[in-house]
Amino acid sequence: MYNKDFKDRVLSTVYFDSTGRPKNQCVAYSSDGLFAVHYDTSGGNRVPLVDLNRNGIPDYVDSALYYLEYAYKVYVDVMGFDPPPKDSGRGGSDAYDFYLWEIGNGLADEVAYGWTIPDIEIKEPGVFQKFACYSILDNDFSPYDTAFFSNGTKRATFRESGYLGLKITTAHELHHLFQFGYGDPNFPSFNEMTSTFMEWRVHPETKDYLQFVASLFRDLQKYVLSDPTYYVGYRYAIFLQYLYKRFGDFPIVEVWRNIGRGNSALLSLELALKACGSSISEALANFLPYLYYSGSRARPNLLPNAELFPEVKYYLDQKFNGTSISNHILRPLEIMALRFVFPGITFETLNDTLVIYLANIDSYSAINQIKDSVRECTIILSEIPTGNGIQLYPRNVFYQFQGDRNLIADSLFMSLGYKTFATTSAFPNPWKFGKQHLNFPVPPNAPVDGSVELRIFDSNLNEISLPSNTFEISIVNKIRVVSLENFPANLPSGVYFFKVRYKDSEIFGKFSVID
Repeated sequence: MYNKDFKDRVLSTVYFDSTGRPKNQCVAYSSDGLFAVHYDTSGGNRVPLVDLNRNGIPDYVDSALYYLEYAYKVYVDVMGFDPPPKDSGRGGSDAYDFYLWEIGNGLADEVAYGWTIPDIEIKEPGVFQKFACYSILDNDFSPYDTAFFSNGTKRATFRESGYLGLKITTAHELHHLFQFGYGDPNFPSFNEMTSTFMEWRVHPETKDYLQFVASLFRDLQKYVLSDPTYYVGYRYAIFLQYLYKRFGDFPIVEVWRNIGRGNSALLSLELALKACGSSISEALANFLPYLYYSGSRARPNLLPNAELFPEVKYYLDQKFNGTSISNHILRPLEIMALRFVFPGITFETLNDTLVIYLANIDSYSAINQIKDSVRECTIILSEIPTGNGIQLYPRNVFYQFQGDRNLIADSLFMSLGYKTFATTSAFPNPWKFGKQHLNFPVPPNAPVDGSVELRIFDSNLNEISLPSNTFEISIVNKIRVVSLENFPANLPSGVYFFKVRYKDSEIFGKFSVID
């Protein structure tokens, strides 16, 4: 639909009849007659044949019909979307057609859970073309289906497989049918952003979309909200989660109503948010804290599953040495993350950290797709007070933003390092080999960012050979230690001795190993 080469590769695995529709061996209909699921019971595209209720229809197909009915009720009865247009009997009936094929195994450089194809243009007045569609879904969402990549790697195609994969894909592809009923705004990112959001909206237990959060956080500069490219949309489903948290379903439905009225995708979003008392600029600026409070910093009642988000890759990651001046250029609706690290006050204190999120909130340029309308700002950190600088308490450091705050938003997050402590004993003691982290004390003068020499001896004081005797210091429960998750040598049950050295200081002790 949006990547022609990929579409052709997916559809090359499908056999089409003379009418241009996929041809399967069997078909089953939902109880309300709204949906037809076409499937095979033999050959390479067959579905799992388990039929526990013995109704003559494989449970996998029964489940697909159930999930489609459920998602449809959420979209129409709960959220208020208009039903998709019917296809005038193509596929054998007026039902919405879903075809089950083996499309998830063996693809190169892409993965496919499903695909929706605009089939018949609906001749209605309007700016954008409207279509009745059909969808192709994978035939089994097997955990063994594999995608191959040109860099020589491979991975399981589906992050969520089996029935959960079927659940979210029916929700995703079904909503594409709704979207094309309002019209194709030629902004594929919006289609995929909405459908990926709908996976979670219909089935909140899903975590499949976290794969897209991970890639977004790895490269915020690659994925920009104003970019219409289809793959951007998958990454910004979390932006719709954020809007849903603030405003409920209304703006998400209203976007598509506005598209149906002939407005472009981003203008439709702007109008929907204005109806909520917001705007793209306001919403994006206030989205930044939701990105920061994720992973280890996650807070309740922000984005769902935020505690599972990875650490963002910072565009600038810098140790502060007294003065920092950096210039930044952002495209419309681009988000940028910066980090500045301030050395701990003492050798026992962790570093203080300043994280800055920037966003180009120039919605006019985004709506009108003015690609070269970039905005520039300068970030200054200095130990010398400036006229409009903000002190970063308790540090004697001042932050200054130079730029148009009507066009660039900045959010600052200061994390203060805490004092750590030394101990004299290894813990846990006794230690179960391979079951727990083993933590060794370090000399009291060893700093939080230092490294030490660790040596282990058996009960006869014979040294245990380790691949390396140099280890970086870790912090466990505010205690400075050498923390080993995977012990680098095999230790049978018994009593052992250790020596940890930092410069001219040493600490000795013993620990026990049990099975």
